[in-house]
Amino acid sequence: MVEIPTNKIHYNGPFITGTSGASPHHIPIILRLMAEGKLDATKYITHISSLHMLERILTVKGIPAFESLDDVISSRGREFFDFLYKEELGINEYPTLREKVKAFKDSILKALVVPNLSDEDEIIPLSEMPIDERRRFLNNLIK
Repeated sequence: MVEIPTNKIHYNGPFITGTSGASPHHIPIILRLMAEGKLDATKYITHISSLHMLERILTVKGIPAFESLDDVISSRGREFFDFLYKEELGINEYPTLREKVKAFKDSILKALVVPNLSDEDEIIPLSEMPIDERRRFLNNLIK
């Protein structure tokens, strides 16, 4: 059972989808097809995220509609936004947290949430990753 902030989904209107007509058996198959280059994942997935990042992603994508940045900082702390400082996200040109939040909020994010992804990985952009590296990453992900 995973708790998802349904009010944030309702009020912020992000498009969230899961697999349709698929079972856990199908996930390794599709990841393997992606890893083998038989399915170009970059057409559909911009990032891979660990499950624990879902609330953070939804919260940042929803600022200020549901909560203001100041309210989130007050209730969760500045470290809630630490992932925005990852160089791989490509938003380091924005010097302030407020600017980083806006840049991330305005970005296109089609994340594949992988429950068994380590918490240290948090969120991994795929678009800049060379295809061979992406294949190795996906292969390691399904092992």
